[in-house]
Formats: sequence, structure tokens, C-alpha cells
Amino acid sequence: MIKKLTYRHHFLLSLVTLLLTGCDAMKPTTFDFESFQRNTKPNSYLVCPKDLCHTKIDAPSPVFNVGLTTLQIAWQKLITDQPRIQLLADNTKDFSYQYVQRSLIFRFPDIINVKLIPLDHTHSTIALYSSSVYGHYDFNVNQKRVRKWLSALQHEVSKQHKNN
Repeated sequence: MIKKLTYRHHFLLSLVTLLLTGCDAMKPTTFDFESFQRNTKPNSYLVCPKDLCHTKIDAPSPVFNVGLTTLQIAWQKLITDQPRIQLLADNTKDFSYQYVQRSLIFRFPDIINVKLIPLDHTHSTIALYSSSVYGHYDFNVNQKRVRKWLSALQHEVSKQHKNN
């Protein structure tokens, strides 16, 4: 005889599925800011120089009054302080990085693509794209992450600049 699943059974089954899905090992993917085209889901946030990205951006990239080397040092300091983050790909030739950061409870993965960009010897900028792997809406988690990281990066750049 087949038992009818109750709401409680459905909830527990869904919870187990979500927890197992959140534990998947993430593999790096190729990402190119220039050729990237966004989808229509509201579960991502893109900060990019206007001349680099050919898709809808959420905010233009800030310009930092430091060269690329100082920006890279500040970025590495900032990223090592982030919780539940893992480096997936590191292309030192073009200063591109890909990370996965997982949510605290369910361990849902968000992918963050980063490119540090030299403008001249004393100025640099950054392109950042943070997106949820699962779901349609992210409750602005990616937007909050990018804004928080940019603010922390500006603070770290200021500290690095004073030390040089």
C-alpha cells in the first residue's frame, strides 16, 4: 500500500534536496566580461566599466587612484576576509578571478567573477559580476555583496595607498 505524502514529508524531502544541492562541488567556468550577455532573472548584480561590458550594467565601476599592483594587493586582502568563499579560477595574466561563496544555512552557491583593470600607472578599476546559481530571486544578496565589497575595497585601497 502506498502512503500519501503529507505536507511535512514534502517539506523534509525538499529540505534534504536543497541541502544536498548546496553541497555540490563547483567547477570553474569561462567568463568574459566583454562578450557576456545577462539573462532576465533578478538574481545577479553587475558592476562594470561602460566600455568593457556590452550588456546592461547595474552600476558603473569605480575608478581607484592607485595602480593595478596596489589594487591587486587590496583585493587579495579583502577576499581573504570573506566567509565561506572558495577560489575557483585564477588567471594571473589578465587579473581575472572566479569565486564561489555559499550561503550560511543552506550553502547555496553564488558565483562571483572579478577582473582588475589597469587604466594607467596611477589609476585602475574593477569589473564584478555576482550571480546566484539557483533560484529566480535572490533578495538582493548579490547587490549587497558587491556594494559591500566595493566599499571594503575602497577602504583597503586607501590603507594600501597610505602605506606606499
